[in-house]
Amino acid sequence: MTALEDNFPLHTLAAAEAAGRDVADDVRAALAAGIDPHLTRDLGETAFNVAAANSPVTGRLLTLHWLQQALDGQGSKGLNDISGSHGSTLAQYMAKWLLDEEIGRWLEKGRAQGLIVDAPNTAGWTPLTAAAAMGRLATVAALLPYYSREALCVQTVQPYTAVYRGHTVRYKSGLNALEIAQERMFQDEGASEELGTALWECADMIAAALAAKKEA
Repeated sequence: MTALEDNFPLHTLAAAEAAGRDVADDVRAALAAGIDPHLTRDLGETAFNVAAANSPVTGRLLTLHWLQQALDGQGSKGLNDISGSHGSTLAQYMAKWLLDEEIGRWLEKGRAQGLIVDAPNTAGWTPLTAAAAMGRLATVAALLPYYSREALCVQTVQPYTAVYRGHTVRYKSGLNALEIAQERMFQDEGASEELGTALWECADMIAAALAAKKEA
C-alpha cells in the first residue's frame, strides 16, 4: 500500500470493491474511526467519486454516514452541501446508492429537516437524472412527487462520459432526466434485458409526470 493510499483509506476501499473485494466491514470501521468521507485528493476527488462507477456498497455506506451525521447536526457537511469533484449533493448520492426499500423513508426524513432533492450538481445532473441513468425505478418513483415541471426539465450543462462495466456511454450536454435514461438505453450495449426494461419504465414515468404537470 502506498503512502497516498494510507492517507486516503476510503478511496482505497472504494477501488478495492470495484476490483471484487468485500470491503463493507472495512468501510464501516474507517467511518467509525472518524475518517472523513469528504477528504479530497487529485482534482477534488473524494471516495464518493471513486465509488461512482462500480462500488455501490461503499457508496451506500458513505452516503448513509453523511446523511445520518447531517441529520444529527454532526460531520463536516450538512444536508445541502456538496461533495466531490462534480459538486454533487447528498440527495444525488442517495438517488444513486440507497436501496429500493429505504430510499422513500430517508427522503422523508431528510426533507423534514430541509433536504433539497431537486438541486443539480455542477454538471447539471439532478438526483432524478442520476436515478434515471441507472434505471432505478423505486428511486425515480420516490423523487417524482417532489419535482416541479421546471425541475423535471433541468438540463445537463456539460458532456459526461460514463463507463458501465466496460461499456462506454457518452452523454452530451443539454439533456434532461428523461433524455438521460433514453441515452443509456440506446448506447449501453452491455445492459441486461432487466436494466433495459427498467430504463424504459423510468423514461415512461418521467414522461407521464411531465405531461401531468403540464396539464396542471
